[in-house]
Amino acid sequence: MPHLRPGAWLTLVGLLSACAGEPPAPVPPPATSALLPRLVPVAFTPAEDAPPFTTADRFALGPKGDVALPMAQGSERMLGIFDSTGAMRTTAGVSGEGPGELRIPTPAVFEEDGLIISDMGLPRVVTFDPQNGKVIATTPISQPIPILGAFGARLLMAVPTATGLMLPGWHMPGDADFTPLVSPSDSFVVTRFAPAADTRLSPLATLGAWRGGVLVADGRGYAIGVYDGTGRFLRALTREVAPRFATPTMITAFQRRAEAYRGPDGKAHSPARITADVDKFRAAQQPHFVHSSPLREDRLGRIWIVGMEGDSAFADLFTPTGQIGHLGIACPAFTGRWSLNGEWLALLCDAPAASDRGAVLQLYRIVESGA
Repeated sequence: MPHLRPGAWLTLVGLLSACAGEPPAPVPPPATSALLPRLVPVAFTPAEDAPPFTTADRFALGPKGDVALPMAQGSERMLGIFDSTGAMRTTAGVSGEGPGELRIPTPAVFEEDGLIISDMGLPRVVTFDPQNGKVIATTPISQPIPILGAFGARLLMAVPTATGLMLPGWHMPGDADFTPLVSPSDSFVVTRFAPAADTRLSPLATLGAWRGGVLVADGRGYAIGVYDGTGRFLRALTREVAPRFATPTMITAFQRRAEAYRGPDGKAHSPARITADVDKFRAAQQPHFVHSSPLREDRLGRIWIVGMEGDSAFADLFTPTGQIGHLGIACPAFTGRWSLNGEWLALLCDAPAASDRGAVLQLYRIVESGA
């Protein structure tokens, strides 16, 4: 069977369903590679007018190593689009509420023919031409929610549910609302994401997609729920890992942020409050990977889990039935912002002390074993 893009596979399933008038019998997805590739660094040296990145920035990664990032505050344009060397190709979007304008842009999906943005302020989905920054389409949506991926004409979104948990759902062309795919009463979801007494401490699911369906993952307990294209649970992927706690470097960084914080009234927290918050952070179990970036598969169908290991990063690769292997990645102060597209992987990492930016984007080409 020839290799199919994720969208093509899901489109095929949808067409079969429409022809038969009922959901088809489950069909196994195309075979995936079970080999562990290598990561080859690619020098991404951004232009001088590039934004001053932080490790909290959201970005989109294109199929040729292109990168879309929010521009620095005060810039005339909202987004910068760079090639794989860091040279700025074009900019996109201006601040406003008119057609194609943006208020709070979140770069989400970057493909050959479109850069898809979720505007968390208006809310709506805006698609730009990544070659020249011109607006292709603007679609209002009912509420501001993140985009997980594009599959043909459909967008996979992180949809809020009645329990408050975000779960995968479809956004169809022309619709303002979303179609949930995974039920909040699903047994894996209920077991892994039981609400805490303090809802602010309730666990957050890390969402994603693979060519046969969607993923709902627990970063603290390290378990990935694999679902088919109808939202039916198939299996859980797990890895035996010890509980993760903050390192001394993480604790120091947390304390600095707490000391620098100023509330809406301009006042800092008291020393006693800062000490209590630091002690709570030190004692809290930390997740191995976080919800801020969706899980993705590469062009050969391997599912990537990129997370935090000590003060750096790792990538674990899975087939839909089990783990392939583990890759260490030198990414200081990694906090979970990463993306994958085809044969490219990118992470936001702490910048060297001499840099005028708060973070650097590390870009890698995924090279197959033996190549």
